[in-house]
Amino acid sequence: MVKVNKTMNKVWVFSVAAALIAGSGVTMNFILSNKTFAETGKQVIEYQPDPLQKTVETPGKTEAKAEYTVIDQSKSFTKDELMDSPKVKGLSPEAKEQWVDGIQSTYIPGDKDLSAEQAAAYGAAVLKKSFAANLSGYTARAMFLGGSLPGTDTWTISFDPASSSGQPNGSTTAAAKSFNVYMNAVSGTIMNASAFDGSSVSTPKKADVNDPAWRETAEQAVAVLLPKNISIVNSKVVSSQSPNFGVPVLCELSNGTAYVVGISGESKDVVNLYFFQDGYDGSLENSINKQKGMK
Repeated sequence: MVKVNKTMNKVWVFSVAAALIAGSGVTMNFILSNKTFAETGKQVIEYQPDPLQKTVETPGKTEAKAEYTVIDQSKSFTKDELMDSPKVKGLSPEAKEQWVDGIQSTYIPGDKDLSAEQAAAYGAAVLKKSFAANLSGYTARAMFLGGSLPGTDTWTISFDPASSSGQPNGSTTAAAKSFNVYMNAVSGTIMNASAFDGSSVSTPKKADVNDPAWRETAEQAVAVLLPKNISIVNSKVVSSQSPNFGVPVLCELSNGTAYVVGISGESKDVVNLYFFQDGYDGSLENSINKQKGMK
C-alpha cells in the first residue's frame, strides 16, 4: 500500500506539473516574451558549485566526486541499439536513419543543453537549500526530453535513496525520501521540485490559513534561492485543502515571477516547489479544484 500511495502521489504531482506548464505563462513566455527563458530564468536561480562535492586530483585531470551517483539515461539511446530496435524492422536504410536521428534529437542533449551531471547538480542544490535534503548515497536518474521550441529542452531528475547494496530501496520510508526535479535543460531553471516519503501527503481537512507558520516556512524555502537583488514582496496561503500537494503558499517576487510552495500538513516540511516565470496565474488552484471534483 505504501508503494501504491507513493506512486499515486508522483502521478498526481507530475499531472499537475504538466497542466501548469501547458496552461500557464511558463510555456507562453517562450512565444510572447522579448527575453529568452535563459535570460529571465537565470535571474532567479543561479547555479553555484556544490560545496559538498569533493574534488579529486588526478594527473592532468580534475574530477568532482559527488555524494550521489548520476545515471544518464540518455546514454541508452545509442545508434547501434536503436538500429536493432523492432521499430525499424522493414524500413529502408534512409527511413531507419531518419527514425534514429529523430529519437536521438529528442532524448539526447545537444551542445546548448546541460549535461546530466550538471542538471543533477542544479537539482541537488535546490533540494538541499529548500527541502533540507541529505542526498548522501542517493542515485540520480536523469531523463532528457527535447522541446519543440528553441530553449525548451528539459531534464527530469529522480533522486532515490539506495539500500546497503547500492541499489534503489524498494520500500522507501519516511526517513528516506525520494525527490523529483523538473528543469529547463538550457538555463537550469527549476520549474518543479517535489519530495515523496512513501506515504500520502497529509493535509488538515481545513488548514488555518492565518497560521503564520505556513508563510514563514514557504518564505524560507524560496529566500535561499534568490540573488541579492530580488526579494519576496508578498506571500499568502492560496488554498486550505490539498491532500496530495500539501498546503500551497504563494510567494510573489520583486521581479514579477513567483513560487508556490507545498507544505506538509503534519510536519510542515516542504514537499513541493513550483516556479512561475511570468507570475502566478491561478493554474495550481484550478488543478487542485479539479482533483477535488474527481473524488
